[in-house]
Amino acid sequence: MATKDGLSNALELASDRTIHIDPDGDLDVAVGLDTEAKTFRVSSKVMCLTSKAWRAMLSHGFKETNPGADPITFPEDDIYAFFIILLASHLKFHLLPSSIDFKQLFHLCVLGDKYDCLRVLRPWLSNWMSPWLVYLTYEEHEEWAFITWAVGDEQKFESVIEQLLWRCKTNDSKQCLASSGTVLDDKLPPGLPDCLLAARCAALTKLIEACQSMVIKYGYSGDQFLCKSSTNREACDSLCYGYMVKHFQKLDLWPGNPQDIADRMKSISIETLWADLKKLKSPILPTDYTRNHYYTQPAGHEYCGWSSTLHGELDMIVRDRGYKVMEVHRTHFKQQLWKLDISKDGILDELQISKGLCDFGDPSDSAPPKDMEDLNDESQRQLSDSLAADDRILYLLVLDSAVSLVH
Repeated sequence: MATKDGLSNALELASDRTIHIDPDGDLDVAVGLDTEAKTFRVSSKVMCLTSKAWRAMLSHGFKETNPGADPITFPEDDIYAFFIILLASHLKFHLLPSSIDFKQLFHLCVLGDKYDCLRVLRPWLSNWMSPWLVYLTYEEHEEWAFITWAVGDEQKFESVIEQLLWRCKTNDSKQCLASSGTVLDDKLPPGLPDCLLAARCAALTKLIEACQSMVIKYGYSGDQFLCKSSTNREACDSLCYGYMVKHFQKLDLWPGNPQDIADRMKSISIETLWADLKKLKSPILPTDYTRNHYYTQPAGHEYCGWSSTLHGELDMIVRDRGYKVMEVHRTHFKQQLWKLDISKDGILDELQISKGLCDFGDPSDSAPPKDMEDLNDESQRQLSDSLAADDRILYLLVLDSAVSLVH
């Protein structure tokens, strides 16, 4: 395999020349913006086999597929990531890097999802992801949310989301921010920023409600005392109440509507508010009596107060804050698992032979088959695919065989 620096150097050396991924290619593609763009000579047939999006662009005659014709442009895409996808799809396995940095892993998954072609990178994804798994829930590695979403790893995705929800903030523009203040909207899967902010606001509201409930409990208890001692009970309750109100006012948690207060707390994360509240301890009323081995003496006020009760409620809210993956994301995970052949049956799931016929369609064109009978029916429906059947089988089998080269 090539090295990452080797591929980067190749791109720099070819700044003014076309890079021939396929020397006999019939199509030029330009990736990147203006003077930074790189032009690649590729096979239009391979492009069609790799991505249904690219197939649509070419099959509908958007561009002339002849060498020297104006290239198809991809100005918004990452050049290096696009280069890797082109190498893999053109079966240039020996030129693929043995490792890539984290940002490039993210860009690869972005392009793989955008053009629905992550399948061609399946044999290498595990090796490229492995060195970075230690940073799965670390700050400054929020891109793991998109990466795990793109490859269909729901378990790791939920681990990342739990930590993002714990630390995320927002701003006046209602963007989702990391604890560092970095805007996360472009680093997360579609719809996820809004879901995170909604879950964050709900959790903050519950924390505030717990605090206000404790204030109401002590402030409006009537003639009943919450003090557990037998002496100075009113003074003990008053001390606890006053201390609580004073500090909740400092944190802007009282008075007011909990939902409105949570909406105002743009720069406060769940983690920060929870930590600030856990620092508060109920005061103990001084007394002449202390609890000791002489059980005949009255007990003091060391067991009075709201600390343990409030902290227990806060901990329960934090434990149950769990972000529930949207149903659309669950459907996405199922589709990705099927398309990437992560299931135990591997490539045979896609190339089931039935009555001498094979399913040559793109996995993304339909939902995963539920059982063998559905597979047979799906095979019949997709035989009209414009791609040649023999080419499709050969291409998929060669890609799958790359697993043995990597592992």
